[in-house]
Amino acid sequence: MATQCFGVVRGKRVRVTELDVCGAPVTGGSFVVSDGFVSVELTSELEDGDEYIQKNADGKLCINERAPDSLKRLNVTITWCKVDPDIMNLVTGNPLEMDASDPVGFRIQEGEADAKWALELWTGLSGQGCDEEGNVRYGYFLLPLVTGSTIGDITIENANATFSTTGYTEGNSGWGVGPYNVIHNPATPLDVAIDAIDHALIRTTEVPPPAAVCGAQVL
Repeated sequence: MATQCFGVVRGKRVRVTELDVCGAPVTGGSFVVSDGFVSVELTSELEDGDEYIQKNADGKLCINERAPDSLKRLNVTITWCKVDPDIMNLVTGNPLEMDASDPVGFRIQEGEADAKWALELWTGLSGQGCDEEGNVRYGYFLLPLVTGSTIGDITIENANATFSTTGYTEGNSGWGVGPYNVIHNPATPLDVAIDAIDHALIRTTEVPPPAAVCGAQVL
């Protein structure tokens, strides 16, 4: 099969899934699908490779070697334009504010930010038509294990208010092939399980993004 080159345009949907302490999806746990985001920013955090420098007696370089840099994690910043209390609860671990049995907000509390969650993101593709079966193709991003997320700066003024959350990826996730059908037609889970050193997966898919729903759903 020929290599599929693709250009990514516009974010369509995100799905945030609750993970257990081992980084695996929780059966009976929660997930939220949202289109209420402005941007998702991924920034690589690297460990610089060691340098080995030695000059000779004439002051010239005798040894000049540098080991490759190593990826430690991806820092994940999401800017939200809609306040979904259940997303904030899943991402940061901060508790929901309830009115009877309905979430109406969330609290921001001190303490460790150790909630674990997975992020899936669907995008459009530039200049892409349909596949051979007439299916629209999308970009699909998966971060199988994100943690350490906190609420960023909040500014209320005479303008649109946005909320940001910032966390980072970890390896050794328990995502496996995932609990959802996200590729192929008819749809199936991933063909190859997420590896212990995988921090992200970026690919195309024929499976459309799920519908956005305010509030948590049960996995």
